[in-house]
Amino acid sequence: MPDPDPRKIELAKIHIAKKSLHLDDGTYQQIIREIGGASSGSSGDLSADGRRKVIAHFVESGWKPESKGDGHAQIHGVPRNAFMATVKQIKYIRYLWIRLADNDVVKQCEESGLRAWIQSNSKHLDTRNIGYSAPEFLPRGAARELIESLKKWAERTNTRI
Repeated sequence: MPDPDPRKIELAKIHIAKKSLHLDDGTYQQIIREIGGASSGSSGDLSADGRRKVIAHFVESGWKPESKGDGHAQIHGVPRNAFMATVKQIKYIRYLWIRLADNDVVKQCEESGLRAWIQSNSKHLDTRNIGYSAPEFLPRGAARELIESLKKWAERTNTRI
């Protein structure tokens, strides 16, 4: 039996993760563009490195691949992306935002408000100087800086965290 095509396997993993994470088309295409580097937003246009980055991002975002039955995860061999914010950092950013919202410090407590704040406050951390559009797209260092900013904001406004 011929060896399976690694490209097809990785693309299948990407589509399975999209479905499993309940991503809408816009968010999915943005991940393909920003994480994978395919300007079209189509997974079919990803390079091998781009496919691995997208899969690693989905794992970081909480996707748990099904086991093949041999004890190895389906994404076995795909390096974890040490560049992107961890799931713990992403959850902590949202937690801090909610605490600030609970104390009426932020006026727009929805996800769109958090995304707007992240975009505005991460411009200096982005080489393109446009900022990051969501916590899932933050590099680890940027996530760390934004967490510290949120903690300082909470301290200035006497918000318990």
